[in-house]
Amino acid sequence: MAGKTTTGKKTTAKAAAGKAAADKDVQVAAGVTATNNVPEGALETNADGSTNTYDADGNKVGTATPEQVAAAEAAAAKAQKEKENAGKVKVKAAMRYLDKQLNEIVEAGTELTVSKERADELVKAEVAQIVK
Repeated sequence: MAGKTTTGKKTTAKAAAGKAAADKDVQVAAGVTATNNVPEGALETNADGSTNTYDADGNKVGTATPEQVAAAEAAAAKAQKEKENAGKVKVKAAMRYLDKQLNEIVEAGTELTVSKERADELVKAEVAQIVK
């Protein structure tokens, strides 16, 4: 997980390995980049609770407070969810039905995020409506 950046420099925050994309850096917000490319020991917390921050070359450039780390982690999680949902549509079940793709019963009122094609199928079957 990367923290705040200054003039394009990447920084690393606690728990980076589990939060960023496996193969490449992820721009999670303006000035924030998440990465799995972290220097040895970079994920250790300092005695004051801060975490060291690093540039793209692995050079220490500062520290991030626990609040900054949490904000960066939240931004990375949000960006990952947005990336996963890109091109998808939110639908709301109009009635209780058995969703054969999910292999489960979907209760009336349940909102699902699905592909455009799947949304069209559910609307055509009259079991869901697209949420705007």
